[in-house]
Amino acid sequence: MKKTYQLQVICTVTGYSENGGFSGDRLDISETIRVHANDFLELCQTLGRFHELAEKMKEEEKHREGTTG
Repeated sequence: MKKTYQLQVICTVTGYSENGGFSGDRLDISETIRVHANDFLELCQTLGRFHELAEKMKEEEKHREGTTG
């Protein structure tokens, strides 16, 4: 039988100025969902999807920087 876990993801976006200082822009969002998994390891695989998304976003940013700069 699958277990129920609560998964909370918190994301903070902070803006920086051209000189590298904090620009004052900030956005905080969070989502909480219930996830059903056979065990904690299976739940961790779900978290791995967030890591994969972050890596994809990094690659896309590198590509944008390479084509605009």
